[in-house]
Amino acid sequence: MTLNKKLALNSVIQILGKFVMIGVGFVSIFILTYFLGVEGFGAYTTITNYLIIATVLAEFGFNALLTTEIAGKNEKQISHIVNNLFTFRLVMAILVIGMIASTSVWLIPAYTVEIKTLVALGAIGSIGASLSQVVIGVFQTKLRTDRITIGDFLARITLMLGVLALALIGQVNLFWVMVWYSVSGIVQAIFMISATYKYYPIRLSIDWTYWKSIIKKALPLFVIITFNLIYYRIDTVMLSVMKDQTAVGLYGISYKILEILIAIPGMFMGLLLPLFTKYYLQDKARFQHIFQQAFNILVSVAVPLAVAGILLSTQILALFGQDFTPATSTLQVLFIGIGFIFLGNLMGHILISAELQSKSMYIAIMGALFNVCLNLYLIPKYSYLGAATATAITEGLVLLSYIYLVRKHIKYFPKLQFIHLITILATTLMGLAIYFSSSWNVFLQTILAIVVFGLVILPLGVKRLKQYYAINIQE
Repeated sequence: MTLNKKLALNSVIQILGKFVMIGVGFVSIFILTYFLGVEGFGAYTTITNYLIIATVLAEFGFNALLTTEIAGKNEKQISHIVNNLFTFRLVMAILVIGMIASTSVWLIPAYTVEIKTLVALGAIGSIGASLSQVVIGVFQTKLRTDRITIGDFLARITLMLGVLALALIGQVNLFWVMVWYSVSGIVQAIFMISATYKYYPIRLSIDWTYWKSIIKKALPLFVIITFNLIYYRIDTVMLSVMKDQTAVGLYGISYKILEILIAIPGMFMGLLLPLFTKYYLQDKARFQHIFQQAFNILVSVAVPLAVAGILLSTQILALFGQDFTPATSTLQVLFIGIGFIFLGNLMGHILISAELQSKSMYIAIMGALFNVCLNLYLIPKYSYLGAATATAITEGLVLLSYIYLVRKHIKYFPKLQFIHLITILATTLMGLAIYFSSSWNVFLQTILAIVVFGLVILPLGVKRLKQYYAINIQE
């Protein structure tokens, strides 16, 4: 199979898989919000957010680094790298998630004993999810990102089916939900590690010399990830300490929707990162072509998604219960942030492919400090709406900073093209259709929005659309 066909197949699988997982994610959230209520869902959000912070810290920057580390290496060298990074990640997961996170949570007086205890229970699944993430670079390099999609799907469907089973027997409570949260992480780890064996049998390996060198390379990424983590997650932590679990629940439902949707550019860029890395060094013209096409695709998704989300926020939240509709303004603000995140994801990966992560490290630090200051000012006054506003403003600032670095160091930036004007026109007509169908069911409105957008874009024809969207790669 040619590289073009592999890329196309992976893209189709990821898109289909992502839509399925979005559906699975929404079903899980619907059950949790229905049975746990605003306050219970807030406690669930607090627990999982705390564990996500620990999981990302345990990553130490290896997820993105593995892809660039194995690029251009022979099979023996790659096996050595994969085994060492896996072993290092295992040590970090046990240390950071299993020990530090599970004990440090007891130092937070605002958290109940139940929340502190369930953090330790959920840490089991988080360790599994952590080990799943470290091998992602293998599948990205082999252009078998369908394995990543399947692993993610297995984790989500396990959690959904577990929560659904709890609902059927009337036992949806935080303890049993966290049991299934841990089971889902273990299932994902088993699948991902087993799938890696086809290429490189995983073995524990400690090469101290390599560990020292890789720590030096990973350190800038670790700083970036840590400070990115602060401005992605600190708002929920600050809400849980400065307000109450009801405020966390209202913010959490909006942020869960955000998390589900921003996984789309993450998966897409994970697929393209090996190509960016390869062609940045070998073929600048092809690198620029992929950059432009990726930019076109993300703009064409982010703009209508943000506009539709803003217009449908009340109806979306109503799906989870009327008790969550007070968060409408919060979700609308976060949908603005989604547009920034889509393009920021692209710019961040471009900088990584050019090994400029040390440059973007300062942006991460700046963004984190700016976000913390905004939250300190806005949360006491505006609660969860203030947290959402801080997130959107910070994402916009980070995107502008990334654009500055890309222009300065890459010496190339995607051009505005005719397709962007068509996207704006299609989005405008789509928005009008949503506005005038406000009395319809939200699912019918969504279908109408897709149809209207498509009717404007599709007349360009297949040949013209390929010109703007097709990523043509030769062997």
